[in-house]
Amino acid sequence: MQYKQIFIALALASSTSAQLFEKKIPARQGKKCVGQADQVIKLGQKNQTLERCKLKCINDSKCEAMQYEAPKMCSLYYNSITMAAADDDTYCGRVKLVEVTGDAEDVTEAPTPAPLPAKNYIIKDYTKCSVESTEKSTTLERESQAECQAQCDGSKNCKAYMWNGKIDKCVIYKYRLTSENVIDVKPEGPMRVCAIVPKETSAPTASPVASIPVTASPVASVPVTSSPTASPVRASTKAPTVSATNAPTKSPTGSPTASPVAAAGTTECTLRATLDFDFGDEPNDAPYYGYHADYMAVTQQGVSGRCSYNNKNNLPSWCTYENSSSDGDSAYVANFDDDYYDDDINEMVTKEKIFVTGAAGSTFEFKVRHWFYGKDYYPDEWFDHMMAATLRIRNKSNPDQKDLNEDGWSHPVDMNTPTHKNGAQNPDYKGDFVVTVSCSDSCFCSASYLLL
Repeated sequence: MQYKQIFIALALASSTSAQLFEKKIPARQGKKCVGQADQVIKLGQKNQTLERCKLKCINDSKCEAMQYEAPKMCSLYYNSITMAAADDDTYCGRVKLVEVTGDAEDVTEAPTPAPLPAKNYIIKDYTKCSVESTEKSTTLERESQAECQAQCDGSKNCKAYMWNGKIDKCVIYKYRLTSENVIDVKPEGPMRVCAIVPKETSAPTASPVASIPVTASPVASVPVTSSPTASPVRASTKAPTVSATNAPTKSPTGSPTASPVAAAGTTECTLRATLDFDFGDEPNDAPYYGYHADYMAVTQQGVSGRCSYNNKNNLPSWCTYENSSSDGDSAYVANFDDDYYDDDINEMVTKEKIFVTGAAGSTFEFKVRHWFYGKDYYPDEWFDHMMAATLRIRNKSNPDQKDLNEDGWSHPVDMNTPTHKNGAQNPDYKGDFVVTVSCSDSCFCSASYLLL
């Protein structure tokens, strides 16, 4: 990953050289920053490191100190801070200016090879690239779509890129994608695009997709003439498995017999489990400030395998997993007081969705657990322990049955029972439960709830 370095040059009138300083942050383990944080950032799944938190501060001209609490939390401070003792998973550091030795000529930008020619792209607003996890892609943090596209332009092997303006995420793909990999997303909020480099042909051809113009790099997102679909289909959702019945046999020649009973599991039977928040997809609609994360895992009785985020690269054949955020690992909400925090990128709501196929004649356990953070932030002001996610399970195959429980299920909450007590996890906070679902051979399912 390429990190930006920030240098400060102080010109000396009596000299032909300049004094150059580089921002450094010597973080101290076991120390916390004492002061009001100006930004609190939840680091993405692939960026949960001390160095990434330092980089957030180095790239922010107002940042004077940073605090990293493993594995996810990064706080930036725009004013001077003091330090106090903390756990070993907490680091605090102040920005220092370290002089770079040598004349200005020694640190100026080195000559670079001639740039690669700009690529042509097929770009469609509010889309994402739907591909399987692969080693032939690189995830970067970039501040704009133009920077992400320039990154692809500068890589000879780049065949497509995906830009997510909500979280400044840039994914570079080193293999060719097609229009089938371009999936619509909800057309609102910061721009999201999947841009692919079409395969060159020997003779000029028409645009591969009529509604998506091909543009030369660099370009802003190109509007699409056709209206975005109201409910985009998520590519990671596998199609329901086809009924596993054999081809019909000829009519029996003997006496008629009673109709045979279908074998267990031969009826098409798909369940959809969603873990999300009742207030919707907007962080500002959350009833309280703070963070809350719940996550689910599904197992089938008598069959090995677990369906969850942690197993997304090794899912059992009977399920698919997806999250509303490409970096999401749970049903998660982060909501701040807008009078103090104006960076919407740090506010988000994510949800989990699991599809279970071949459920006829089988029993599944849908476990939901609360993620306890290492610290309780602003316990006297934030009541994030009240924002439990709701599990809803729908029968997608039986027309006589829809939601197994119209109100869904969640763990109990109480204003006087926070997640932490005296800085430690509160044993009285009951954040785990399981819903056991049993489906008949005809795909009629029942559900029972148990608080763990």
